Amino acid sequence: MTLRSFRHFLTESARTYKYKIRIAGDCSDNWCKMFCINLQKFDPISISEPKITAIQPSPYGFDERIKDQSVTMIDVEFRYPATEDMIKQLARLLGHDENLVKVQDATYADSVDKETADIANRAKKPLLTTEKMEDSGKQANKEYADQYLTKIRSEHKKDKIDYGAPKGEQRNETSKPGTTSPLSTVNRPARPKTASSKD
Repeated sequence: MTLRSFRHFLTESARTYKYKIRIAGDCSDNWCKMFCINLQKFDPISISEPKITAIQPSPYGFDERIKDQSVTMIDVEFRYPATEDMIKQLARLLGHDENLVKVQDATYADSVDKETADIANRAKKPLLTTEKMEDSGKQANKEYADQYLTKIRSEHKKDKIDYGAPKGEQRNETSKPGTTSPLSTVNRPARPKTASSKD
């Protein structure tokens, strides 16, 4: 065995596998103790004490059909990798429904838990810190509308357009009723003769 392969062997042998095991449903102290004993086959470095959450309407990570369940969480670190199916099998052998068991990589599970906690904390803070307006902003809207109309009227004053004239009355003061259009007095030259023209 060369020096490089020996170092590689030491590096690989030092690697450990951390998981967070979530078990939905009621788990007695005796059941949890037996479950942790069965986890010994993966040569554990550490197995945490089980933590039980309060009953949750929709426990995170489980099928949406699983409702109103508490969740038992166990953090483990193994010298050998374990798959979710292996750990589900241990739960099934102890009489627990394997569909109520989830296994996640510990780093990923911790990041999700932290993000969930941050969202819950943000939800507790008030979204608006300003007092509610007594008239719900109606006065401000009216003032803005008045300013806008005044500005439009002043910009179009040079065109002598009266935006306040009642409907049906003449709005443009430059044109008077009964006057002809300047375009109606234009004289066009005669059309040139073509082969299809009649003499």
